[in-house]
Amino acid sequence: MAVRLELEIKFPPGGAVIAAVAPDESVQHAGVPPLTQRDRCDQRDCQVPAVVRVEITPDTYLDWCHHHFAELEITLVMAGYRILDCRAQLAESAR
Repeated sequence: MAVRLELEIKFPPGGAVIAAVAPDESVQHAGVPPLTQRDRCDQRDCQVPAVVRVEITPDTYLDWCHHHFAELEITLVMAGYRILDCRAQLAESAR
């Protein structure tokens, strides 16, 4: 079951960074379905292929392109969401 959600996160002026995660670090969790070539970023008006899937609730996921996930990565990691991150695999396949 796929559900599209719109997520709006507002950052304080200056965008204070609480923590950082290495961009090539691959976080994968069992139970989060793998991405397919047909999966696209769920950000409004973005149709770029998804490289990251975030579990919002069981059976509810948001898919993100590299660019849009990078904007929210620290917030989502710090909030403890389960994340399937395929960015490292994408970089490997590009070599």
